[in-house]
Amino acid sequence: MRYYLGVDWADQTHAVWVVEERGTKVTMRTVPHTAEGLSEWGRELDEWRAQGIELWAAIELGEPTSARWATFRPPDARRAITVARSWK
Repeated sequence: MRYYLGVDWADQTHAVWVVEERGTKVTMRTVPHTAEGLSEWGRELDEWRAQGIELWAAIELGEPTSARWATFRPPDARRAITVARSWK
């Protein structure tokens, strides 16, 4: 199984959207840009990987910095998911 993550990286709170291979929403949440918030999210990602779930992500950091970064807006998660799926 594979999850596709779209992340809107911000200064204080990051918006995260996750769908599975068929496009069904797994979760959408915010992650505080704090040690606790990022650690909690990291544990969640580790749990998914421990279950054998492959994780592909597209992250907006403002200006795209490489072919692997996608512009992402929280209401437009499909664009980030589409970019993540295209990485083969």
